[in-house]
Amino acid sequence: MGQLWPDPGEASSAIMQSSHAVEQAAGRGFDRERFVRRLAVAGSLAVIGVQVVLFAVGWIADASRIPLGLDWLGYRAGFERFLATGSPYAAFELNGAFTPQHLDFIHPPNFLVLVGPFAVLPQPLDFILWDAIPIAVFVYLLRRLAWWGWPSVTRLRLNAIYGRGMRPFRPWASGLCS
Repeated sequence: MGQLWPDPGEASSAIMQSSHAVEQAAGRGFDRERFVRRLAVAGSLAVIGVQVVLFAVGWIADASRIPLGLDWLGYRAGFERFLATGSPYAAFELNGAFTPQHLDFIHPPNFLVLVGPFAVLPQPLDFILWDAIPIAVFVYLLRRLAWWGWPSVTRLRLNAIYGRGMRPFRPWASGLCS
């Protein structure tokens, strides 16, 4: 005749197996932490994408007023002036107060150390590398960033995009993305 009560060892084994099955089922269920991480990264990438599109549209709409890379042309002009005269500054910049224009070199002379290696390259390679190297470093660092840092990067990227000349043309876009 069989036992009325299961062996205690067998009962605990069955309970352990059922709790393991519950843990496995929970692993396939909704993982809130993973969802929040993915949402933060996807939302940040979406905002950066919108910012890039708004920048491109704004620049295309107003390219005749200020061409892309105008700041770089000022840096290059300062470096070339430094090679020709020994000073990156034009004479009127040294004479007293003035209102800076687009191609005026208004940076300290040690900035030429950064500009020099790029300014000796032929155009437009100089401008392409001047912008491509920081973008490549930015993308590399994004790959190593923890998920919780992505919203901060989104805000920094917003400042970088609108600091590059879009703010005067499309202030509504800057406010919209902020």
